[in-house]
Amino acid sequence: MNVLLNIKKIKKQRFFVHIYPKYDSCLFLFITFISVFYFLTNYAYSQILLKENPAVTIKVKKEINIKGDILLLNDIADIECRDNILRKRLEKIKIVTSPSPGKQKTINPKQITTILAKNKLLKENTKIISPEIILITRMYQKVKEKQIKKLIVNYLKSVLYGKEFEISRFKIRRQKKIALGSLEFEIINNRSKNIRFYKNLSFIISVKTDGKYAARIPVSCKLKIYEDIVYTAQYYPRGTILKKEDLCIKKADILKVPKDVIRSINYPVGKQLKRSVKKGTVLRRSAIKEAPLVKKGNTVKLVAEQGILSVTTYGKAKNDAVFGEMVKVENLKSKKIVTGVVMDAFTVNVLF
Repeated sequence: MNVLLNIKKIKKQRFFVHIYPKYDSCLFLFITFISVFYFLTNYAYSQILLKENPAVTIKVKKEINIKGDILLLNDIADIECRDNILRKRLEKIKIVTSPSPGKQKTINPKQITTILAKNKLLKENTKIISPEIILITRMYQKVKEKQIKKLIVNYLKSVLYGKEFEISRFKIRRQKKIALGSLEFEIINNRSKNIRFYKNLSFIISVKTDGKYAARIPVSCKLKIYEDIVYTAQYYPRGTILKKEDLCIKKADILKVPKDVIRSINYPVGKQLKRSVKKGTVLRRSAIKEAPLVKKGNTVKLVAEQGILSVTTYGKAKNDAVFGEMVKVENLKSKKIVTGVVMDAFTVNVLF
């Protein structure tokens, strides 16, 4: 009986020895298959999710108006990113240099992709939504005539030392488009030493935007400088000895009158006109002369001195003469013509 039982045990053990290895292999393969299937399913699902909900989404605008010199990604696109550090890096990426003020430039999505890849910011889960052509327009401003005119007026005030003046026909000869920003102006052609001799003025204005050089603008205008000028009050014939009531003061543009005009009303008083003048004529230095102290036909005292010897007689003037001028005199006694220097209205110093 015991022998039979032992035989059965031995057979049973042999059966399990043959069955268990086959069972273990199938179970291992089954578990492996399930694991791989689960992994691949999850991976595929995650890829679908990434495509549908990427970590970075860049939505590029079709048209952009730019102010500055450099175009950043943040200027042309709305960036959606769950990683704040990555988003800030993307925002500061330089795409292109901005066009000149008032000009336009175009870019395409490929340029953006290349730049992102170059900066190692083009991730697998990055989605770029962009039109085929992106139009970039640089914003600008123009210099206002009022701003430049104020600059010129202040400059003229500083160089004309309180003189009354006026500018007209003010013109910006070549207007330019300037980048947006705070404007500064400077006159770079300085003619302050002789500007009062010019009625047609031209300036070169240097323009800066936020402290950076922007342009040079040519400006022109006409200048009038007003001063008190002496005019004649009435018509006066040649030879008239001028009195104060014969004259008047008026303001005039000194750049339009002769250079030898008279500015003081007291200067011509007592002087003689060389030529006839009309009412309201600008009185010139060349039009007047000293009134003669000695007139032709006047009786004058002739004085001849030599050392301590002095001889005095009288004579008749043969011509008009002013103080210090030579005059010919006929001696009343000898009838001889002598020459002398006018000392005053009644005295002639005879020359030996």
